[in-house]
Amino acid sequence: MKHTPGPWKNHGPVIYSKVKNKHDPDTYFHICTVNTNRLDFVPAEAKANIDLIAAAPELLAALEGMIYAAGGVHWHDEGQLDRAVEVAKAARGES
Repeated sequence: MKHTPGPWKNHGPVIYSKVKNKHDPDTYFHICTVNTNRLDFVPAEAKANIDLIAAAPELLAALEGMIYAAGGVHWHDEGQLDRAVEVAKAARGES
């Protein structure tokens, strides 16, 4: 795993890891801050983006679990499993 371990949480537009920072045990790892100062800012869209980014580690873990569970299972949509594998690799920086 190359990314900061999850779970990730958000406090407003700030996304951080709940894993304690080993260099400063009183703080958490900052992942990113979503820019809410844009002229075209849409609060509902920004909140959805923040929630999606914060869910990234769990989404990747779920996708990897599905890929593992699907081993040997016939998928009705040709290429669907291959696409899932590609997305998981990209998320891990392996593409």
